[in-house]
Amino acid sequence: KRSDQAQLAEKAFSTMYGSAENGSRVMKELNKFSLESFTDVETNRENAKQLTAMGISYEKLIPTMRSLWNVSAALNVPLERLALNYGQVRTQGKLTGVDLRDFLRAWVPLIQELAKNLNVSEMEIKKMVSQGKIWFADVEKAFETMTSAGGVFANQMALRGQTVAGQTQKMKTEF
Repeated sequence: KRSDQAQLAEKAFSTMYGSAENGSRVMKELNKFSLESFTDVETNRENAKQLTAMGISYEKLIPTMRSLWNVSAALNVPLERLALNYGQVRTQGKLTGVDLRDFLRAWVPLIQELAKNLNVSEMEIKKMVSQGKIWFADVEKAFETMTSAGGVFANQMALRGQTVAGQTQKMKTEF
C-alpha cells in the first residue's frame, strides 16, 4: 500500500503535468531513480515538485535530478540547496551574481565549467554574469558536462551507493 505522502505527491504531479497518467509516470520514474541512486524517495519527490514548479519540463526532470544528485553526492551538499539555486536560475532565465555566489558557497565550480564550455576566461564569465549574459541554458549545460562522462562529478551517485550510508539508504527506501 502506498503512503499518503506518495498519493499526495502523485496528485501534485498529475496537476502540474496535466494528467493522472503523467503524474503516475513521474512517480514511477522517481521511485526507480531513488533505488538506482541510493537516495531517499521522499527527498526526491519534494525536490522534483519544486523543480517542476520552477519550470523544469517532464522530459528533463529525471536527468536534472540525476545531475543535481551527482553534484550533491560529490560535495556533500544537500540536494534541496542545489535544487533551489538551479530552479531560481531557471525561473529568472539567467544566472545572477547572487545565484553564482550561492553555487560557489556550495562548492560548485560553476565559473570554471562555464568558462570551459563557453571557451572564455573565468574573468570573462564573471563579467558576463554581471551583464546578465549567462542564460539558464548555459547553466543547464554546465551541470550536464560536470556530471556526464569525463566531468568532475561523473558517476558520484554510484560511488555514494558503495558507502555504508548509500547501502543503508537503499535498505530503508520505501515507496
